[in-house]
Amino acid sequence: QTDLRRLSEPLQDAGCRCEPRSTKPRRYKREAAIVALLKCCLAEGHAFWGFSSSTWRRILGRTQAEFDAVHGANTARHLRLDMIVAAYGLGCFRDVVALGRYRRDAVALRVFGSEAIEASCSRARTVLEGWGYAWPKIVRANLLEALLVSGSPRLDDLTNEVLDQVRARKKHNHSAIYQLGLVLAELGVTDEPLLRLPPSGARWKAQFARAKDGIDPRWLDWVQRWCDTTTVEPRTERSARPALWKAGRWLAKHHPGVTGPEEWTRDIAITFVAAVTRMRVGDYVGRDVAHRKRAGDPLAPRTIAHIITDVRRFFVDCQRWEWIPYRFDPRRVLVTPRSVRAKIAPDPRVLLDSTWAKLLWAGLNLGREDLPGGANGRRTYYPLELQRALSAVWLFAGLRSDEIVRLRVGCVRWQQGDADVPGTDEVLPKDAVCL
Repeated sequence: QTDLRRLSEPLQDAGCRCEPRSTKPRRYKREAAIVALLKCCLAEGHAFWGFSSSTWRRILGRTQAEFDAVHGANTARHLRLDMIVAAYGLGCFRDVVALGRYRRDAVALRVFGSEAIEASCSRARTVLEGWGYAWPKIVRANLLEALLVSGSPRLDDLTNEVLDQVRARKKHNHSAIYQLGLVLAELGVTDEPLLRLPPSGARWKAQFARAKDGIDPRWLDWVQRWCDTTTVEPRTERSARPALWKAGRWLAKHHPGVTGPEEWTRDIAITFVAAVTRMRVGDYVGRDVAHRKRAGDPLAPRTIAHIITDVRRFFVDCQRWEWIPYRFDPRRVLVTPRSVRAKIAPDPRVLLDSTWAKLLWAGLNLGREDLPGGANGRRTYYPLELQRALSAVWLFAGLRSDEIVRLRVGCVRWQQGDADVPGTDEVLPKDAVCL
């Protein structure tokens, strides 16, 4: 009994210290975590403070499924979290990055307390929002994980080495950690920002090679030749390459004898356009990892339009550069169907108040130095007064570009009489509203 108390009392103290407030239900949950840890001590044959890092990783697991495989499928969801908090609070295991998926906010709040955590998060959030960035959950989660790795809730205790340690164990979300490095440099915590990671050469090359599986080598040579010659923006060239590979994979399945663009006919081009409109997510791609959740869903209208546009640009350039004979007009044959274009609607999004305030200030204070060429550069085609008027109309009228173009001269008019503001006692004078 004395040995059992020697094991359970530190766990009880860690649970009481880590929880912001103690309630009866939480006490029962904490006792379940203590019982689970005592069972682990019995299975391992020694006290929990003697567990190795590999033992803790096996006991806590990288996912809830791995945890259930060790402790039973009927365990409560909170049990893994309570055991992580106890192990971290007692200093037995603090390699939280090795735990994979867990509730970082809950662990950090119970270990460090809400006041210290919110103070550090608010400092980082103020800097990011001042630059025009958002404050997504992934940035907050990576910040909390970095604080747990450093063992301190203070932002000033973070270093680039800690951020590198967090980033090195992750396959994704490197941009969020890079933003945190910029924040630390801006606040003066570190001497220089965190360096960007170069693309993972081996992993990227493996994915690149796998994405070309099932395509005739001759078609790949044509695509590479076009990519090496085209003068479009690099981003446009990179986005067009998968569409051309998709076309090559479609050829290999339906027209195996056609291996180059010079062998395409009008019938093949028409059939390809019809096939693209019926394609689904995951069709004619080299890997399915990125589309596993949406595999089988119809392609979005914008995606269909982009595929057809990229293939059309490829054939137009090949004919213009006299690489292939002129057998059909790509501008008339490889055209996005009207039924697809009709489904492409505007996709508005809500802007942050701070971002909208910057747009208003820039539009109302538009000067000649803001135009292409600057104040001393060449004169723009349209006068400054017209561009100021267009910016004001775009900001306040809520019109699309085609609607602004159709506005007639003299369409501005002022309200004729005073108007009551609904729901208030205010009255707008007649010259206060421009229609």
